[in-house]
Amino acid sequence: MANLVNTWGLFPWFQEYDKGLIHPDDLYNFQPQNSSVFFCIGIEDKYLVLQQGKYEYRVIPTNYKVIYPPKFSFGMEVLTTNGDIAYIEEIHWHHKDKRHIYLLIKDGRKLKRRFYEEELNGVS
Repeated sequence: MANLVNTWGLFPWFQEYDKGLIHPDDLYNFQPQNSSVFFCIGIEDKYLVLQQGKYEYRVIPTNYKVIYPPKFSFGMEVLTTNGDIAYIEEIHWHHKDKRHIYLLIKDGRKLKRRFYEEELNGVS
């Protein structure tokens, strides 16, 4: 399980699934979409600690699937191809295309459009 720390991955799970896969204290707040991308930041007892933006969740590693790391991380400042400067709010996975999709926030509001990596540049 230690080899999963510092990896990026998916944790497909729906309310109908085994609720025992999520730490009881995190179950109420754990509402990911099936495409949500997580960063594994640690281990706590029998749980992986997954970060999704500013949130952390403890999960049993059974459903965790490692994917390649995104170019940008949560909270990073980016420049879009149309000239907007925004921040990475969420990262999702396009299952068919097998690539990352970014949801951005600008001036406290989520941008409606989704972005692929090639549409973004990091801001120094």
